[in-house]
Amino acid sequence: LAEEGRKYRGSRGVKKYTIPPHFYNIFTQEEVLEIVKDLENKRFVNLKYWYKDQGAQVWDSIVKSRQKNIKSDVAQLIENSVQYISYFSSAPTVNLIDIGPGNGFNSNHFIHFLGKRLKKYIPIDISDSMIKVALENLQTDLEGIDVKSYVRDFETTRFDLIFAENKRVNEELQNIVLMLGNTICNQDEQLYTFKNIRSGLEPGDLLVFTGSVDTFVNRTDFKYVQYAPEEESRYAWHFKLLGVDVEDCEIKYNWDNDKHKKVKSYVLDKDYELNFKLFDENKLVSLNRGDEI
Repeated sequence: LAEEGRKYRGSRGVKKYTIPPHFYNIFTQEEVLEIVKDLENKRFVNLKYWYKDQGAQVWDSIVKSRQKNIKSDVAQLIENSVQYISYFSSAPTVNLIDIGPGNGFNSNHFIHFLGKRLKKYIPIDISDSMIKVALENLQTDLEGIDVKSYVRDFETTRFDLIFAENKRVNEELQNIVLMLGNTICNQDEQLYTFKNIRSGLEPGDLLVFTGSVDTFVNRTDFKYVQYAPEEESRYAWHFKLLGVDVEDCEIKYNWDNDKHKKVKSYVLDKDYELNFKLFDENKLVSLNRGDEI
C-alpha cells in the first residue's frame, strides 16, 4: 500500500536531494544519525542544531537587533536576583559555568557582578561557532579571567567531569551555573538535560535558571519566530541545508500540550527523497507532501 501510495504522490512531483558534503562538516556522525531518526520517526528537527555553523551568526544578529528592548528587562531581573545570589554565594572564588551562552549578552551582567571573585569562565554549547561568537562579544569583559570552553550536547553529556576538573579537591571555590534565556526549550529531552546538570552539582553550588511563565498570552504569542519571507529563508538555513524549499512551505505555529512548548512547523508542498551518507552507506529518508516538519 505504501509503494502504491508513492506512485500517486510521485505524480505531484518528488524532489530527490543528496545532502551536500558541507552538512557532514557541521554535524558529527552521531548527530547525523539523530537527525535522520528524528526525521523518519517524528518528522522533527531538534532546535539545538540550529545554533551550529551560520546559525550562530544569525542568532547574534537577532539578539543585537532586539538588545535595546530587552536590555532593561534583563538588567532589572538580575538586579532583583543579586541579593539572593549574594546570600547563597559567599565563597572567595567562583567559577561561572555558562550552559548555552548564546551571544554572551546575558552573561556579561553576571561577569561584572562577580568582579574579582570570578576565577574562570566556562562556556558550554553544542555549537563551537556559538561559543566563538560569545567569547568575541565578551572579550573586553573577560580580560584577565581564565576561559575554558567545551563543545557538548546537553541532552547526552554528564556534567560531573567538566565541573570537577575545573575545581581542585581542597579548593574553597563555588560553581555558579548559568542557564539563561529559556535555553531549556531548545532541548527535546529536557528532563535528561536537568539530570545531566544535577550530576555535576555539589552542595554549595548554585544554578541560575530562567524560563518563561506559562500564561495564555505566552502560549499564543509567536512574534519572536515569525519573520518576513526574505528573513525566513535565511533563518531556516538548516532546513535549506536538508533540501527543503522553505519558501514554498506553509508555516504553522502551535502550542504542544505534551511538551509544554511552542512549535514551529513547515508544511511540505511536495514529496522529498533525502539521500544521507551514514556510516559510508546511503540512507534514504522519504518525506511526504503535507507532512509538518
